[in-house]
Amino acid sequence: MIKFVLALTFMVILDYLSQKEYKPLYLEVNSIRVKSYLISRLQSKMALTSRLATFLNVYSLIFIVVMLFIYFFSMSFFITRLLIPSLSMGLLFAVIPIIYLELKEQSYHNQLSLEVTKLISSLTRWAIVKEDVYFCFAKSVDQVEGPLKLYINDFLMQVKYSGHINFAFDHIINFTQHELLRNLMINLQQTAYCKGDLIGILERLEEESYLIFGEHERRKTDTYFDKLAIYFSIICVLVMTVFILTINVRMRSFYLETSVGNHILSVFSLLFIVGVYLASKITSFNY
Repeated sequence: MIKFVLALTFMVILDYLSQKEYKPLYLEVNSIRVKSYLISRLQSKMALTSRLATFLNVYSLIFIVVMLFIYFFSMSFFITRLLIPSLSMGLLFAVIPIIYLELKEQSYHNQLSLEVTKLISSLTRWAIVKEDVYFCFAKSVDQVEGPLKLYINDFLMQVKYSGHINFAFDHIINFTQHELLRNLMINLQQTAYCKGDLIGILERLEEESYLIFGEHERRKTDTYFDKLAIYFSIICVLVMTVFILTINVRMRSFYLETSVGNHILSVFSLLFIVGVYLASKITSFNY
């Protein structure tokens, strides 16, 4: 009964927060602040993980998060009878689906960055043959794979059936979350509108994309062992906590049966949650 009440309460709170229009989250898009609500951001992340989105929607995801929090909070509170460590344990396991979405989104952006770099190179070569944006995209569509190919096919279809190339550019600019792809489309849109030097723009964008992609790969290589150390530390902390609270009688009695131990364990649990959150933000890179 208690679990049902807690689950219902959390669902009501989340639904209330998702509908509030006067406290939105803000994202920076091309130096313009745009509103981004909790539900919209989760839907966007799930859209990038097509396999997960086939049998789950955003409300199912929220329900799973709430259930994980309630289960591990209840189990931890039943063992320790401490509120803050139990809340920390519940939050730790509840954010696992969110972290999974973040990792999938980052993998998507990494793949898209490589494909955008290939696309710019192909566009540059075809622009030398004919300085026409539609011609360059039509000839380059077979040179790319993955999610970018869907964007290009959609762009070509919009131009073919509507005849408005600006509308096709706007469609990709408004719906993509990848900064490098958005920057490419904005530059090409302005070049097509102003009849600018298409070859010169593409050559500069190609140079810039290779520099960005090279810097991304360098960062990923330099931080590989740092990430391993962070993940290993997180696992070691969890293993040591379980060892202390279940096997070592003296330590268990200190942390669970004394007020000083309760406060220390509460502080450690909060610091651990903050550390996990900061570690998850270190791995993000989109451009």
